[in-house]
This record gives sequence, structure tokens and C-alpha cells, in this order.
Amino acid sequence: MKKKLALLLSMLMVCSFASCGSSDNEEDDDTDGESISSSVDDDESSEADEESEESAELESSDDTEESENETSESSDESSEDTDSSSENESSESSDESSEDEDSSSDNEALSDFVMGTVEDNVYTSSFGNLTFTAPDNYVFYSDEEILDLMDLGAELLYDDASELYAELAQQTTIYDMVAQDSETGDNVIIMYENLEAYGSGIADLYDVDTYIEALDTQMESLASSGMTFTKTDAADVTFCGQDFVKTEYTFTMESYDYTTSQVYYITKNGDYMTVIILSAGAYGDGDLSALESCFS
Repeated sequence: MKKKLALLLSMLMVCSFASCGSSDNEEDDDTDGESISSSVDDDESSEADEESEESAELESSDDTEESENETSESSDESSEDTDSSSENESSESSDESSEDEDSSSDNEALSDFVMGTVEDNVYTSSFGNLTFTAPDNYVFYSDEEILDLMDLGAELLYDDASELYAELAQQTTIYDMVAQDSETGDNVIIMYENLEAYGSGIADLYDVDTYIEALDTQMESLASSGMTFTKTDAADVTFCGQDFVKTEYTFTMESYDYTTSQVYYITKNGDYMTVIILSAGAYGDGDLSALESCFS
């Protein structure tokens, strides 16, 4: 029971940041009709000729107006076709652009993170630049169990890899490795906080120090469950050849007569926070230094 409690406590300690145009004016071209006027000659002898000329001019005017109307209608139809074609092309272009942006966004997210692998008793992460060689009696969580921690179905392991990584890109906390001593309950968790999944720009707001502050707030919230904790001051250290911040917590649950300790190694990796948690089990000696030597 206490071995399960040790691992469950490790999961509870995971920090959570949640609850932490212009318009174009179109001009309408109005075409004014031409007015035809004829002057009337007072000379009665030329009246017939003038009437004949006026009749010819009126016929010419009617032909001109009909021609203008046909030209106007043709222009309107051409304009409508052009606008419709332009709108369709614009819509198609917009849709294609949107699809390209979504695809680009997914590909960008996928290129950031790669899950670690376990072969025999060695965990390796090219993304975190980490290697952990498990001591005797340690059992690694399977890929299915890791996905279950994130409420993701095991079927993702057998689908196209892009589907798995598309799902992981939406996760705020990505568990990458869990290993536990089957005898003592000591355990190791390697996880990545996907900062941008909490909201655009969040990654720029958080560094390791602000992350630890949020982590302390998370710890304090556990007091309502009857748990108390103490912590050591955070210290800059070199771990696995990288710059990490190390801090240690000791927890006591009087109702279970249980005390345990956890060591955190934290560093920022792009838009992710790499978090390594070493937890002492109920039946061990509480010394986690042996676990630290298993990393490289």
C-alpha cells in the first residue's frame, strides 16, 4: 500500500499552471444619358428637311442608347463574373492558407518534442539529452501505461506516429518515463511541461525560478489533505552535463504515519520545462543519491 502511495504522491506533485480593417469603398460609375436637341429654323421652306434630320437624329439616339445599355449590361455581367471568380479564388486561397498554417503549426509542434525510448534497462531521451540506467529491481512503465497517465489510448501507439505526436502537442504535462523499485517503492519520473499548451506566450513568461514558485504554491495546497512539507533552498547544479536547478521536499502524512522525500531537477528546454523527480519509497532508506548516479 505504501509503495503505491509513494508513486501516487509523486504524481500529485506535478505542477499545473492552469488556475495560475479596413473596408474598401467601391465607386459606382453612373453614366448620364445624352440629350439631343435640335434647333428649329424659322424658314418654312426648310421645315421638311429639318423634320427629316430630327427623325434621323432620334433614330441614331435610340440606337446609341440601346448600344450603351447592351454594353452596360455586358459590363455588369463581366464584373459580376469577375467578382464571383475573385471571391471563389480568394476563398479557396484562404482555405488552403489556413490548412497550410494548421499543418505548419502541427509540424512545428511535432518537431519540438520526441519521446524517449527504453531498451533493456536503459532509458534514453534525445530531446532531453538524458540517459537513465535503471538499478536492479526497477521496473519501467510500458508505453501503454505511460499514455494511460495522460488519459491517452494505447491505440495511438499503433497508428501513424503523427497522430500520437499531435495528441502529445495538446498535453500540458507529458510523462516520458516512470520507473519504480519493486521492493522499496523508490521511483523516478521524467516529464516535460508543455508551456505553450497552457496558452500562447506562456513559455516566454516562465523560467525555472517562476516554475519553482508555482510548484511551491502547488505543495502548499496539499495542506488541506493533511500533508505538511519542508523544502531546501533551490541550488544551481550541473546534472547530466546540463544546467539544472535542484530543490528537495520532505512530506509528512500523519494519518498514514508516512514520511517521504523528493528531489527535483528542473531546467528549461525551449517551450518545455524538463522535470526529473526522484522519490523515496516507504521501504527504502530514503537515500536518493544512488539514483542520481544512474543518470548521465
